[in-house]
Amino acid sequence: MKINNTLLLEYQRSLIFAGLEVFAACDMLTDVHGGQFGENSFQWKIAVVEFLTDGITDGLIKISPSSASRSSLDDAKQLQDTFSQSDPNFDPEIWMGIQFTSTDKLKQLLARNDLMDWSCLKAPLNIGFMTSILEH
Repeated sequence: MKINNTLLLEYQRSLIFAGLEVFAACDMLTDVHGGQFGENSFQWKIAVVEFLTDGITDGLIKISPSSASRSSLDDAKQLQDTFSQSDPNFDPEIWMGIQFTSTDKLKQLLARNDLMDWSCLKAPLNIGFMTSILEH
């Protein structure tokens, strides 16, 4: 996926949301490619799957302990396969039912950059924060 400032800002917003709230896949990258119901929802799905698998691989997010599907998704590859083979519009038990949460690592990165507040969802792109994310 090509990275530009618009996409980086949407990643930043999604990571801030992840740091503040338990979330489902449908909550992420809502403005990328028009979101779940936009003209290019298939590209949105690919972007979300990449966001989730990268986030888990990089230790930024994890499946919430309260998520019923936790035991069947032990690693990023299983998660990637599950989400890639499902449809957000017809498999809500996956796209809304599997819940994620932030790790201490993400919370520390957000706090270090003063991004642990709901008002930060409207903040401009924080290059320092996104550089630290991309370097992991």
